[in-house]
Amino acid sequence: MRIDYISDLHRGRTNWCIHAKVLNSWHVTEFFTKRVLLLVDTKGDTIEVAFVPTILKKLRKYIYEGEWYQIRNFQIINPTLRERNTHHPFQIKFTDDSTMFPLESINSKNYFRFEDLDDIYRGRINHHISFDVCGCIVAVDDRRNHGNGVSEVVLTLLNGRNETVKCRAMDYYANLFMSSWESSGCHLTYQTEPVFCVLRFWRIGEYEGEPCIVNTLASSKIYLKPEFVGLENHKAM
Repeated sequence: MRIDYISDLHRGRTNWCIHAKVLNSWHVTEFFTKRVLLLVDTKGDTIEVAFVPTILKKLRKYIYEGEWYQIRNFQIINPTLRERNTHHPFQIKFTDDSTMFPLESINSKNYFRFEDLDDIYRGRINHHISFDVCGCIVAVDDRRNHGNGVSEVVLTLLNGRNETVKCRAMDYYANLFMSSWESSGCHLTYQTEPVFCVLRFWRIGEYEGEPCIVNTLASSKIYLKPEFVGLENHKAM
């Protein structure tokens, strides 16, 4: 059986077969609720698929982030999602014939796509596709109850070159960050013990007239003091 790569996918065929890892999963509401998967293959290329789970009977009921699957028989369409987490020009559309079977783990890579903090601050990121950043949190400004209608927490990230950038965690993500921040005790120790964090699937935004990063509507992730393999050099700040 021929296994296709995500970079090969184009319109005009439906008999595709890919081996892909579910890199991220979230839900969006566009007239009705859809589940969105961000898929990645062994080359590191990504593509999204949005579907209504209850309609497609041949798909697995349980699909897990971090697991590998063989995915067959699907269409390739132009992107329909409001926010995108991949540079791929197309999007997958499942059909009644689409199937998704679990595979043994091919690898444990996280397929990070880090952007440089200085490139962000200087406005060199000229797209709105989500990306990853990491650094030490050196300031936290909780602005959730300021009475201005904006619920946000503004973080300052510092990298090993002493460069900083602002990060806006808004709405749901403001509450999620503060809950994790306080329950882990980081709010008591971060000024004396740097708190390393990874922000996955964030995008370019603006804060007080300067470029910053901001969470997406539903796909962003926040990791405080993560133990991801391969980030040892990033932690050495």
